[in-house]
Amino acid sequence: MTFVEKKAGSRDDESWIVQKFGGTSIGKYPLNVVENVIIPATCHNRVVIVCSARSSSTKSEGTTNTLLQAYRHCLKPDFDHSKTLVQRIRTEHINAAHGYIKSPDPATKLAQEIEDECLQTLRLLQATRTIGHGTSHIRDMIISTGERLACYFLCALLRDRDVVSEVVDFSDIVPSNISTTVNQSFYDKVSTVMAKRINCRQLDGKVPVVTGFFGPIHGGLLTGIGRGYTDFCASLVSVGLHAQELQVWKEVEGIFTADPGKVPSATMIPIISSEEASELTFHGSEVVHHTAMRLVMHARIRIRIKNVLNTQAAGTLVQDDWELSTPSSSLSSSPSLNAVPCLDAPRALAITSKDKILLINIRSAERLRPHSFFAGIFSVLDYWNLSVDLLCTSGVQVSMALHPKVSLITGEDEDDSELIRGDLKSAISQLQEHGNVDLFPKRTIVSVVGKQFKRSLGVTGQIFSTLSENGINVEMIAQGASETSISCVIQEQYADRAVALLHAALVTSLPPKPSVALLEALSEV
Repeated sequence: MTFVEKKAGSRDDESWIVQKFGGTSIGKYPLNVVENVIIPATCHNRVVIVCSARSSSTKSEGTTNTLLQAYRHCLKPDFDHSKTLVQRIRTEHINAAHGYIKSPDPATKLAQEIEDECLQTLRLLQATRTIGHGTSHIRDMIISTGERLACYFLCALLRDRDVVSEVVDFSDIVPSNISTTVNQSFYDKVSTVMAKRINCRQLDGKVPVVTGFFGPIHGGLLTGIGRGYTDFCASLVSVGLHAQELQVWKEVEGIFTADPGKVPSATMIPIISSEEASELTFHGSEVVHHTAMRLVMHARIRIRIKNVLNTQAAGTLVQDDWELSTPSSSLSSSPSLNAVPCLDAPRALAITSKDKILLINIRSAERLRPHSFFAGIFSVLDYWNLSVDLLCTSGVQVSMALHPKVSLITGEDEDDSELIRGDLKSAISQLQEHGNVDLFPKRTIVSVVGKQFKRSLGVTGQIFSTLSENGINVEMIAQGASETSISCVIQEQYADRAVALLHAALVTSLPPKPSVALLEALSEV
């Protein structure tokens, strides 16, 4: 039996599965992606593939970061460095083409596509240099090259294995008559356009391979959505197609109770609510873009985190109360997708951390009315488009923790000594007009995530006591807006130790959680 032969009647032609692959998976393990994930899935469902830009080493050295660096250098005297960076991308992709694709026709076609894309990128960089300044739109056009190259590569691999596929480029998906203000109306309209583009093409029998980069929006996709834009694209595709499931494929088994590289006792979480998963993502764990996750959950589409290196593992299932409370979900097509009962006992589910945090304390220099003081502070944040991770207030003081996302926008890994720069410096200067400003760099946000902490007595006290007993000072703590997390700010040098201590106190010490098999058995009762 070949890859494309299927048992009669085994395929559900009415249901879509959206599979999103990260750049490292496509860069390091493309054969696993194609042979062990995509092709088996096409035997049972209609499948859409959403690609991130390839990364054959680390994310910081991946295609997107390299393109961002090329864009940044094209406006400097060393334009030759921009050309060198594009040449590096070309060489890496050409080598991958000849290394993985055996049939001459797909390999030749892919090599030409790579040449054309890199040449177009060089033209954009040269035009930017000639004009003398860049724009967010040009920057987006340049970085969209990465996702197109990844799609061409994956398509060629599929064709090399007799699977008919087609690249669907979403880099121009946002119509000119759609407002680019990123809100629910934007999500609804763009997801509909995406679904139409997939369906209207003659993709019968083909596997659509979609660019994770999508259309120009106000201020640029990196600024408006962030580096999780491929997750966001996958969620929009899922909503537009009314998909059965969004699968996010990584190189880990699923979501863990802590970073297993730092906490050896961390365990994989089989089932998690979208609230908990969103909090973990927002506070440092690379799970799925938190807004993308909420978008999919709002449409009642489940998310599954899976491992390209162990495709048989169950992974982590992200689902909400609407499904957890439905023992026999009509969406399920296999036993592994059956819904499970909702377990509402308050619990510490996971511990996560976010490094390179800048803590800012602002104390009113005058006895202004509190609302005037706050209005001034928030107007500065709004003007400079600063997103604050944590915020605590009193009548005359505001404390806020934020992450200066320089590397996420420019592709440059900023040095710790240069955390305060650019727009942030200007924002701090304006904040000083409203009061005395104290800055504390090299901080870490440590977050404890679990359902319904407001109903659980003593969790906050246990966090304080665990840290204080081990000589770790809490400089800021936040709880209240979310029932799902408690966060605190500590000095960066204590971060790993704090996560390990809190995991031991709040997670490891709890009774073991029910297994997936037990939960599925309970759902049938």
